[in-house]
Amino acid sequence: MLKSLLLIGAALLMLPGCSSIFTDDVMVNKEERGASFSVRRGVVLNVRDIYVPSGPRAGRGANPVQEANFLEITILLESGEEIISQREADDFFKKGDRVRVLTDQNNHLRVQHE
Repeated sequence: MLKSLLLIGAALLMLPGCSSIFTDDVMVNKEERGASFSVRRGVVLNVRDIYVPSGPRAGRGANPVQEANFLEITILLESGEEIISQREADDFFKKGDRVRVLTDQNNHLRVQHE
């Protein structure tokens, strides 16, 4: 039984297109399909939560409910330039992480782990 499972697993690894099982998938929106990006590499210097006011009275002097649903990531690029990227908190970044910074033709940034 174990031998059969191992053979099936090995066969699945050889199928074309199955390599995505072992990679980080990235969700791409319609506007990004077919777009080209410049790629720069760097190291995360700092990460902090950005608190975005929400609720019906946000910004009107009341105390709105705050949600930490965005991150501010400070990155030191290999070129020596320091940049800050603000993004949804849908991934985990920490100081010292090696990252790729992708920039599209509209100057929008995307930060990915290397």
